[in-house]
Amino acid sequence: MENRISIVLPPEVSAAFHAKMLEAANLIKPYMVDVTDKGKEPLLKVGDILTPFIKKCLDYTGTDPEYVPKYLDVEEFARDTAALLIMDGMNSAIDKVNAGIDDTRALLANDAYAEATAYYRSVRDAARSGDAKAKVIYEDLSKWFTKGSSKAPGGGKTN
Repeated sequence: MENRISIVLPPEVSAAFHAKMLEAANLIKPYMVDVTDKGKEPLLKVGDILTPFIKKCLDYTGTDPEYVPKYLDVEEFARDTAALLIMDGMNSAIDKVNAGIDDTRALLANDAYAEATAYYRSVRDAARSGDAKAKVIYEDLSKWFTKGSSKAPGGGKTN
């Protein structure tokens, strides 16, 4: 059986990670806002690709102010853009951490699932051969493979 990853993640590393994440969340909490799903509906979907456009428009307000509409508050535009650029940097850092965690978790989950199913098949075979103890274990574990069963953890899903 191929094992693609083998790590020991010490509890103190996990604890330190969670503490630093909480510290980071608390650090930026005064600057964060919660927007409900309903509140997000009217918002434009402004992705990373438009950030350079926003920055360029802001630059032009300084070099070519004659085109700034009277209703546009350039100082607020500058504050919004500066905060956006900082948030983009934070988001990029978080994305890098998330990507590493997601990749590592995917390998760990696949290795562990392959190992679990090897054990499951062994128990299943023993139960089919009449081993009473194996039958009890097999009946417990087989819940995960019962499609649509509400009794199975996760509703019978094996993801």
